[in-house]
Amino acid sequence: MFLSQLGRPILCTTKNNDGSDHVAPFSWINPVSHKPPRIALALLNSPKKQQSLENIERSAEFVVNMPAIHLMNCVMDKSQVHVFLSANGT
Repeated sequence: MFLSQLGRPILCTTKNNDGSDHVAPFSWINPVSHKPPRIALALLNSPKKQQSLENIERSAEFVVNMPAIHLMNCVMDKSQVHVFLSANGT
């Protein structure tokens, strides 16, 4: 139930071609299955693929990060995303 709550900032991290981290904010993800654990992200495919989608298709990997409540303001301010990543060792 927690994953389907609207408004909570969620970060999807992937790796770019050059190995650098790509961080994209999402406000909603959908739980699809408990066993095996699966979630769904809505990613743009048209008119141009989102960078997250390109990275996921290339590497078949991504991480969904759900920041703690005290970090929400930092996540909402895209310029402060590095605070969340630093605090979590990413």
